[in-house]
Amino acid sequence: MDNAYRAYEAVREALAAGTAPGSIAGLERFLPDPGDADNAALMERLLGTVFDADVLYDFLAEKFRDILAEAEEQGRARGGQLSWNAGFHGRAALVAHERTGEDRFLDLYADLYQRALPLRDDALGAHDDYHGKVMTSWGVAGETAATNAGFGIWVSHVTHYGVMMQPATELARRVLADPGLGRHKALADRIVADFDTGYREFDYDLRHLPGTDEIWYWRPVKFLYEPTNHVHLIGEAMLNHHAVTGDALYAERIRSFIRTFEKSATVNKKGVVGWNYHPYFAQSGSRNNRRQKSELTWKASHTIQFVYAADRMGFAVDPDLLAAMTRTIRDHVLAGNDFAGNIHPRGSKPYLERFHKEGVTDHPKALTITGYLAAAEADPTIRERVRRIVATRRDMFPHGWLKPAERKAYSKGPLGYAHMLGRA
Repeated sequence: MDNAYRAYEAVREALAAGTAPGSIAGLERFLPDPGDADNAALMERLLGTVFDADVLYDFLAEKFRDILAEAEEQGRARGGQLSWNAGFHGRAALVAHERTGEDRFLDLYADLYQRALPLRDDALGAHDDYHGKVMTSWGVAGETAATNAGFGIWVSHVTHYGVMMQPATELARRVLADPGLGRHKALADRIVADFDTGYREFDYDLRHLPGTDEIWYWRPVKFLYEPTNHVHLIGEAMLNHHAVTGDALYAERIRSFIRTFEKSATVNKKGVVGWNYHPYFAQSGSRNNRRQKSELTWKASHTIQFVYAADRMGFAVDPDLLAAMTRTIRDHVLAGNDFAGNIHPRGSKPYLERFHKEGVTDHPKALTITGYLAAAEADPTIRERVRRIVATRRDMFPHGWLKPAERKAYSKGPLGYAHMLGRA
């Protein structure tokens, strides 16, 4: 069978290059009735209506190979790309499995995760110079800190661990709830056991907030609290793990993260919500983030995913806050066929204006718009708005959902494509 993604990408590139539609080989495979439409109209149709499971499967299979090859080549010099790319492309595979019912997506991710295990610190024997031990996690090199080890140390982050383990714990949750997926039970059992071990190793970074029943994480080598969106990434993995184990420790920590967020977010008289890069008790350590009047949308997308998932999985979230989040996403973040730069309108500019750089035509972080699809169950118009923005805004999304695999791809576009598969 030919590669569906490569065929799709060849058609997209030909349309983008201005090739006459009648001369584009394979066009009718994806657009069977092109009629007299011009390239711009056909491109909008391709990106806005053609969501093919074979295309996404072939893209992810190719990308998974690249992710592992890159990490193996980097060895002990790797950064956080392994976690971010495996984590968010892995999410795409799990969403595709949910929306199509096709087990091949689950199988594909299971293979990726198992092949990433030899790259984990305990398999490599990589000593974490900050935590003082070999961690059951995927560390990174080059973290700058004045320590006895000098400058540039090997260290694991609870953020990277959460990103990596979100799809893994989701796989475990599904497999252990479905006897038909029993071929992955041994892997699911291992993920559950590994999470109990690996997650608790980050208790070293946990801080109890004085005068409250809340907890938060301290960021290794940066000497400040983790930003809100980072903690919410580990929170998503904890939601899945708690669904499997029912362990009260995870439930209480999830509730603590929710309480902290509820204190940190503000809703104005118009019902518009906003929050900052760090929670209410901490000042931003980033000059750029400190200048923002509210969280940048590409970062806030991680919080959106956690809060809606927590509500969906039975954890109490202030309903007025949830309603304000949905309203703000619909009426501000995704308003006017655009993507706002900040979660709250005050001080916000459109994404391209906020992040404009002379001569730059590619905007990979704009694909974080797909994180807002987590709110689509609360308001289905959010799904339609994201679909239309990506399909029509060539200035912001020149490659559409699936940035060509031979180029360095950011992690979030395939997640949006996966959400568009199957049921409406």
